[in-house]
Amino acid sequence: MKRLSWLLAIVSFALLAPSTAHATQVALTGDAHVYAARPTTNFGTLANLYVGNGNTALLQFDLTPLTSPPSPLSGITSSQVARATLTVFVNRVNSGGLVNLAPVTSAWTESGVTYATIPTIGGTTASFTAANAGVYVTLDVTSLVQGWITTPSTNLGIALSSTAANLLLDSKENDETSHPATLDLTITSMGATGATGATGPTGATGATGPTGATGATGATGATGATGTIGAVTNWSSAVSYPVGQVVYCVSCSSTSNGSSYIALVGNLVGVTPGSNPSAWQLIAQAGATGPTGAQGVTGPVGATGATGATGATGSTGATGATGAPVTFRGIWSTSTIYQIGDAVYENGTSYIALTVNNAFDPAHDVSVSRGNWAVLALQGATGAQGIQGNPGSNGAPGTVTSIAVGTVTNSGSTGTVSLGGTAAVPTINVNFPSSSGVTSVAPGTITTGGTTTGSVTVSNGTSTPTINVTFPLVSIYGDGSDSNTSGVCAFTSGTTNWVTSPPASAIQCTTFSVSSGATLIVSSGTKIRATSTVTIAGTINVVAGGAQGLYVQPAGYSLAPGTALNQFTLRTLLNPGPFGGGNSYSLGTAPTSGLGGGSIVILAEGAITISGSITANGNNGVYESVAPQTDGGGAGGIIILASKTSITNTAGTLYANGGSGASANTGADNAGGGGAGLIHLLSPSNAPGTLGINYFLSGGAAGSAAANGSGNAGGGGAMGGNGGTGASSYYGTPASSGANSTIILTTVADPATLFVP
Repeated sequence: MKRLSWLLAIVSFALLAPSTAHATQVALTGDAHVYAARPTTNFGTLANLYVGNGNTALLQFDLTPLTSPPSPLSGITSSQVARATLTVFVNRVNSGGLVNLAPVTSAWTESGVTYATIPTIGGTTASFTAANAGVYVTLDVTSLVQGWITTPSTNLGIALSSTAANLLLDSKENDETSHPATLDLTITSMGATGATGATGPTGATGATGPTGATGATGATGATGATGTIGAVTNWSSAVSYPVGQVVYCVSCSSTSNGSSYIALVGNLVGVTPGSNPSAWQLIAQAGATGPTGAQGVTGPVGATGATGATGATGSTGATGATGAPVTFRGIWSTSTIYQIGDAVYENGTSYIALTVNNAFDPAHDVSVSRGNWAVLALQGATGAQGIQGNPGSNGAPGTVTSIAVGTVTNSGSTGTVSLGGTAAVPTINVNFPSSSGVTSVAPGTITTGGTTTGSVTVSNGTSTPTINVTFPLVSIYGDGSDSNTSGVCAFTSGTTNWVTSPPASAIQCTTFSVSSGATLIVSSGTKIRATSTVTIAGTINVVAGGAQGLYVQPAGYSLAPGTALNQFTLRTLLNPGPFGGGNSYSLGTAPTSGLGGGSIVILAEGAITISGSITANGNNGVYESVAPQTDGGGAGGIIILASKTSITNTAGTLYANGGSGASANTGADNAGGGGAGLIHLLSPSNAPGTLGINYFLSGGAAGSAAANGSGNAGGGGAMGGNGGTGASSYYGTPASSGANSTIILTTVADPATLFVP
């Protein structure tokens, strides 16, 4: 009975004792995010913080009021911070995954930080899994804040990053959902424990008397003075707790998390609160989440946020039906009705029918781009005249033996030479001695292919004629005549601009390299060849607008965006020359407005390794006050990489994005965004799962300001993706973004067989 009374006294003591814990919230003084794809852009004023897909969010809190007068909490120590939690609001989840929290270890400012000036970041101290939008996430940052209290100079903020997730958090500038990040602290007092009084002597045990009748219940005595308990702390399985110790539990069962308990017995070690009611008494149950408050009044429309990161590539669609086979129909005739896939030849050139047609001359149809015929095989140049052999007396045909390349057959005074294995046209010199019994050798039939050089010795009768076969050396990888010359084939630091100071060379290197920290700026149509390896650890930027781009239909005024090339044409487009992405519809008074991205082709007989970046983006459209008009965005450019060995990567990035359309302004509606460009990689092994190169082929965003109803908006340019439509207030149609496109991967033993027909 006495032990029960003692326990009840302890519980009453804990419940009636004045609180020794103080909750306080620390001011959020700065938040921003940085984006790898826009290394010089500051996003400190946006309403959302982007995390993942190349984005890192930064938060900064001011602890000065807690540690400096006149704050009532000034002078607190780290041991008085019982708990510190960071709470963020997940506004949107584009893709789920693990998000890591780490301390920032160097200075930064909200209005000045960019990816190029990103502060240093320490190791991960907490993490959570982003799965659902519209929820709060709370992380324990107690040890981190305690360190800031001990050493204030280390309070440089918090970084949130992810290599898997792609999500948006509310920033303090968000006036729509208004859920900025918060840092909440639980501060406890640290009063000294009074001295323990001496224990009195134990009295002698008296004899047990008879049990008397139960007396009437006496009046309740006065409540004793409240005793002192230790500071409220987070429960730990490794700590021994005394009687009366109050703890809260954030790592217990799902029904106990956040609740508070008091110890009923001493020396409690490893006994989880909530698991043994005789050891721990529940004194404060964690409350359930309250109902969602009524929706507030919709605030004004905020400024347009930055373009979102490119979503994950969708799954490959089902294989389409097999097209009609090519049917060779001989010489073209005006009387024949040709079906799709029929092939004919005319004046040495072969053509293939793209439509069912009759009496459309293929050569003329192709020259005026009617679209009924396409060139299948262009007529080759006339070969050099063969050398006639020396005349000799008529004799019986000799025996012919072929050695090494091809087969040579001779019968009487005529001969046929067949050679196999190369795409180049050889030079054939025939010399039959007069005593061979052969009076002449006709040019015969020559089929070429195979090795680059060859020699055939043929026995004929009593003498030995010799046929020497020489194949000219043709290589798409160049001859290496520029070696690895600095400024032409090697760039180690600084910026080299080939647009303003072009090289006096055809760029035929043995090895070609752009080192980390070096930048090479090239014009559209640049082609780089290497007989060995190509290494891009730095940056190559292709200037937009070398020439009007490649497309099916150019961009036009308002409702006429550019139309992209189809996938077959994109796959076979290996030598774009100076042409790149399509330009937008533009008045042209702003020189760089809406220009399509430029083109670059890199050919290497050795491996191509990319750990830096190659950028061929289209330019954004701008507002031109002359008309007035808003210009559409230019289409993304063209990047073609071909290696006879392999294409590998260590975090390299390729960009061929469309430019953004201009936003509505005085007298003009929103313009359409530019379509994405073309990235084509050719090598013996191009499996998408092992290639590893990050690539961006996103259409540009449409203009986003409130339309004023006046029209005059340009459509976006096209290349790999269609351009976006400009807004038309007259028809009530909004502006649209440019279309995305996908990377093209071609697996081929030697790309030279595709570049040289």
